[in-house]
Amino acid sequence: MKACMKTIFDMPESDSFMEDDCLPNPVDSNLFSQIRYHEAGHAVVHELLFPGSVTLISARGKGKDIGGFTSYYDNPRVHPAYRTKGKIIAFLGGMAAIEQVYGLHDCGASRDLDRVFEIIRKLVVNDCICGFHLHFSRHRDSEELIARQEQAIAIEVEKAFRKAKEILVGNREFLDAIAAELTQKEFLTALDVKRIKAECHIAPASIGSI
Repeated sequence: MKACMKTIFDMPESDSFMEDDCLPNPVDSNLFSQIRYHEAGHAVVHELLFPGSVTLISARGKGKDIGGFTSYYDNPRVHPAYRTKGKIIAFLGGMAAIEQVYGLHDCGASRDLDRVFEIIRKLVVNDCICGFHLHFSRHRDSEELIARQEQAIAIEVEKAFRKAKEILVGNREFLDAIAAELTQKEFLTALDVKRIKAECHIAPASIGSI
């Protein structure tokens, strides 16, 4: 696993992320704790919406980045619409976890939000999930049309965020267990996730009406 992390994810060798001399700045314990919960939030939401999909969770960033990452197996047999909507909710799982655990806005979630807004904008404008009246037409430059599209996009993002929080509230034990093991191991494999999940009470989750 260390060879994999170094070769594939460009992660410098170190016995402790907290004391990694290769990083540009020391990582204080509070930030490290938030990183763990952020990644645990992604992992828990994705694992519950797509069982067996989480392959790797790391509390350390790729290269010399501060922050972690979570990798997933993308099952092609899952219906594309469900897969897309489930990913949107999972992208917001990190931000939802930080709000739930710390009561804070997750400043590190801007990249997740950018991805979510980009995906939902395509769904609203191109796939017409909120109705054909928001589709680009010969009046595509209409300020009124653009304003209605932005409002619809914001509503869909908020719905997805509420769903992510709902999933984490019902599975707080699973969230805490993933975050706790990340403290000890710094990265978890699919086998770790499967074991931890089996030891926790799990509340079933679905994308619902999102």
